[in-house]
Amino acid sequence: MKGYKDNEPSISLEKVVFPYEITVSVMEVKNNILVMGLGGGGVLRMNLEHPEEIQDLEMPYKYVEVVIERIFLSPNGKHLIVGIESDEYIYFEGESIQGKVLTQFKGLGIRCIAWNNEGKDYFRKGILLGSYNGNIYEANIQILNKQNKYVRCVYQGEDNSEVIGLYMEELTEDSEYYYIVVVTERKIEYFMGKKGKNGSNDITVTQDIFSSNVKGSQVFETKNSQYSISPILFDEYSNNMSDRYIGWISESNLFYGSLKMFDIGVSEKFNFTLTHLLMDTVKKDLNLPFFFCFTHYHIILVKQSEIYLLSRLNHQIVFSEKIPLALGEKILGLVTDTYKSSYWVYSKDSVYEIVVSNEDCNIWDLFLKNNDYIKALKYAKKNSHYDIIYRKYGMDLIKQDKARDAAKILAKTTFPIEEIALKFISMKDYDSLRIYLLEKLSMMKKGAIIQKTILSTWLLFLYITKMNTLEDIQRQKIFLNLPDTTQTENKEIQNEFREFINKYKNDLNREASYYLINSHGRQNELLMYAESINDYSYILKYWIRNQNYDSALDILNKQDSPELIYKYASVLILQRPKATVDIWMLHSDIDPLKLIPAIIDYNQQYKPLIEHNQTIRYLFFVIDQTSITDSIIHNTLLSLLASSENEDEATLLQYLEWQKSKHYYTQDFALRTCIQYKRILSSVYLYFEMNFFEEAIDLALEYDNVDLATTMVDKIEDNQILKKKLWIKIAKKVIIQSDGDTKRLQFLMKNNRLCIEDLILLYPDSVKIDDFKEDICSVLKDYSSNIDFLLKKMEELTQSADNIRNSIQDHNNWFVILNTEEECNICRNMLLNEQFYVFPCQHCFHKDCLFSKVSEDTTSWQYRRIQDLQSSISKLKNDTSEKQIQQSKKLAKELDDIISSECILCGNTMIRSIDKSFIDNNTEMSFWNI
Repeated sequence: MKGYKDNEPSISLEKVVFPYEITVSVMEVKNNILVMGLGGGGVLRMNLEHPEEIQDLEMPYKYVEVVIERIFLSPNGKHLIVGIESDEYIYFEGESIQGKVLTQFKGLGIRCIAWNNEGKDYFRKGILLGSYNGNIYEANIQILNKQNKYVRCVYQGEDNSEVIGLYMEELTEDSEYYYIVVVTERKIEYFMGKKGKNGSNDITVTQDIFSSNVKGSQVFETKNSQYSISPILFDEYSNNMSDRYIGWISESNLFYGSLKMFDIGVSEKFNFTLTHLLMDTVKKDLNLPFFFCFTHYHIILVKQSEIYLLSRLNHQIVFSEKIPLALGEKILGLVTDTYKSSYWVYSKDSVYEIVVSNEDCNIWDLFLKNNDYIKALKYAKKNSHYDIIYRKYGMDLIKQDKARDAAKILAKTTFPIEEIALKFISMKDYDSLRIYLLEKLSMMKKGAIIQKTILSTWLLFLYITKMNTLEDIQRQKIFLNLPDTTQTENKEIQNEFREFINKYKNDLNREASYYLINSHGRQNELLMYAESINDYSYILKYWIRNQNYDSALDILNKQDSPELIYKYASVLILQRPKATVDIWMLHSDIDPLKLIPAIIDYNQQYKPLIEHNQTIRYLFFVIDQTSITDSIIHNTLLSLLASSENEDEATLLQYLEWQKSKHYYTQDFALRTCIQYKRILSSVYLYFEMNFFEEAIDLALEYDNVDLATTMVDKIEDNQILKKKLWIKIAKKVIIQSDGDTKRLQFLMKNNRLCIEDLILLYPDSVKIDDFKEDICSVLKDYSSNIDFLLKKMEELTQSADNIRNSIQDHNNWFVILNTEEECNICRNMLLNEQFYVFPCQHCFHKDCLFSKVSEDTTSWQYRRIQDLQSSISKLKNDTSEKQIQQSKKLAKELDDIISSECILCGNTMIRSIDKSFIDNNTEMSFWNI
C-alpha cells in the first residue's frame, strides 16, 4: 500500500468468507444480491443483508453439471438469466430457486442485456440482448403468458463486432422517449426515440428507437475492450439522479463520458464526449488482463494483483492497494452493484469487496482548480472551503465584467467589508457596491447592532443617490427631447428601496435617516420611511407644516392613536372643523376631556352659530352616545350654548330640560354663565331648578317679562302662601305698567290667583273705587253664592248624623231566635250547653271555641293583645276591690270586642285562610298510623 493521508480517498479489501470451499467461474452483484456460477456447475445466490442464507439454485435436470459461462442479473436483483457453455439460457424469477429454460434464446450468443426498467421493476418484456456478432434482439420472457413471448432482431451491427455493453433509459420519468447506448469492441452508438407498444405483433418496444433519426456513433480503433457503467448516485443538492458515466478500456487506453438525459424537444443530438485517458503508472504490460469500474467520483482499475483508485477530475492516481492473491491465483473479474454502489473483485478461489473511503473529501478542490465553482460549492464541506471557493469565484466574476454577480458571491466571503467596498468604489460601480452591502447586511447577526446601523445608513445613502441620479438623467433627456430609458430602472430601484426600508427599518437610526432623506429632497421616500416605522406623528407634522390638512386628516383617520388626535386637535379643528370632528366621532376610545383646549381655541377664534358649531355637535354626540357624566364636559357644552351668537335660547333650554333629572352640569356655574350672557329664560329656569323662586320672578320682572313670571309661578305646587306672594309681586309690576288700567289686571284674578281685596291694597290712593265697582259687585255675588252652598252642605251633614245615630240605636235592640238543638259551628256540640256567640250571619260558636279559633287565625298584633288581656284579667281575678273589679270588666269587654269583632266564617279571617289546606299535616299523618 502506498502511503496516503487519512483524509484523502482510499480503498480497502474485505474478503467474503463462505462456509465451504467454492470455485468461482463468473459472478454478479446487483441490489445486494450476489450470484455466482461455480466451476463444477451450479449457481449460488446470496442476499448480502442476510449472508448466512445461501441458496443453491436448481438447474433443470439435464443441465446439472454444465459449465456456467455468463450471468445476467437485473439491476434490482429480481431477474436472473444464466448462460451455459452450450449457448443455452436458464431463467430464475424473484426468489424462486427453480430455473426455466429459455428455448428461444438458444444459439443467440448473448454477451450483454439491457433491462427495461418500465414500472421501476425491470420487467421482463422489452429487454435488449446484445450478441457476439453485433446483432441486438428484443425479447419478452413472460413465462406465464406464452402467447406474448417473443425474440426479434431489432438491430444489426455493420461490422459484426461483438456487443459488449447495452444501456437503455427513459429520458425523463413517465416519458415515452428512450435513449439506448450500444457499445461494441470498436465503437459506441447511441439512439433516441419513442417507444412502441409492448407486445404488439408487428412492432417491438425498441424498433422505432433504432430506426429513429436521432442517433450517432463514435469509432475507436481498439480491440479486447471492456465496458462499464457508473453506479447510480442520488444528488442530495438537487434532489435528483446525478449524471451517470459510461466507459470502456482497451489494450492501450481508457475512454469514458457522461450519459446525460436530454429533452427531445430541445436537443436532437447527443452531446456525448469521451475523455481519453492513458496512465503512465499502469501503461506497462498493457497486454495483461485489465478490469475497471466507476465509483461516484473515481475509477477503480485492477491490473493483475494491483488495485488503483483514479480520480476522474484530474486523472491522477490517488491510491493503490495490493490484492492478497495466492501463488498462481488470477483475478477473473470486477463487478459493480450500481444500486448499492458496492464494488467486488473475484478470483477462482476468493471474493473481495472493495470499500472506498473518503471518496469526496477533496472533490471540491479539484472542481475549484478546474474553475467549476458550482460543483466545488456542491461538494465543499467546511466553512473554510466555502470561503476559498467564494473568494476565487467572486474575483473571477469581476475579471469577466460580472461585477453584480461578483458582489453577491463576495458577500459570502470573510473579506473585510471595506476592502471589497473600496474595490467597487474604485471601479465607480455603485450598483454592485449596493448589492454587496445589502448581501452583507442580510448575513449579519442580530447582535451586531452598530455594524448593521452603519451598513443600513450607507445603503440608504446609496439608494437616494441612485434615485437622484436617475431623475437627473430623466430631466436631461426631457430637456434634450430624447426618449426616456430610465423609467424601468427607476421603478425597479424604487421597489427595491421600499423592500429595503420594510426589511431593515429597525436597523436605521431614525434622526439620521430623516436628515439624510430630507436633505436630498426625497419627499415620497421620507414619508415612506416614516410610515414604515409607524411614525405618523412625523407624517402629520410634515403635512401640517406644508398646510396640506386634507392629507393630514387622511393619515389621522387611518390610525388608531388617541395621542395623535390630542396632539394635533387644536390645529386641525381650526382648519378643517367638520372633517376633524367626524374623525373624533369615529374614535370611541378618545377622552373628550383632552379635547377641551382645542374646543375652547376653536370657539375663541370663531363664533359660529349653534347649528354650524362643530364642537357643539361633537359634545352633544359624546353625551348622547357615551352617557358621559363628567361635569367639565357638560359645563363646556352649556358655556358654548350660552355664549353663542344665537338670539334664541331654544337649544340651551332643550339641553337644560334634557338634563333636568341628572344635573351633570354645575348649577352655580350654569346660572352665572346664563346671567353673564343675559340668557333670561335659561336663568329663570335654573333659578326654579334651584328653588330660588323669588329670585326667578324678580329676574323675569326686571326684564319686564310678565308672561314668563306668570308661567313660572303657575308651576309652583303645594305652597299657596309663596304663590300669593309672587302673584302680588307680579301684580305690582302689572299695576306699574298698566298706569291705572284695571282691565289689564283681569288675568291676575283668573283661577283665583288674587282676589279684589288683594289688588285694591296695591293701588295708590289716587285711584277711585268707582273704577272697581263692577269687580267688587262680582266678588260679592260670588261670596253670597258660596255662603248659600256652605249652608246647604251643613244641613246635609246634620241629617246624615241623625241617620247614623238612629242606626246605632236600632243595632242595640237586635236579637236572634235560636233553635234548642243549634250546634256550635266549630265543635258541633250543643250550643246552649256553654256560653256562646251569635253573629248576624246566623253562625253560632261556643265562647271557648271561638276564642281558640280567633287566637289561631288572628293577626300578630291582635294575638299579642289577646295574650296581654288574658294575663291582666287573670291577675285581677282574686282582687275584690271596686276599682279592680271595674278594671277587670273593662279588660273583659275589650277582649270580648276583639273576639266578637267579626264572624270567623264570613269575615276577613276566612279570606286570609284561603291558602291553608283543609287537612293539616298532623291530621294527614295520623291517617297513616297502623
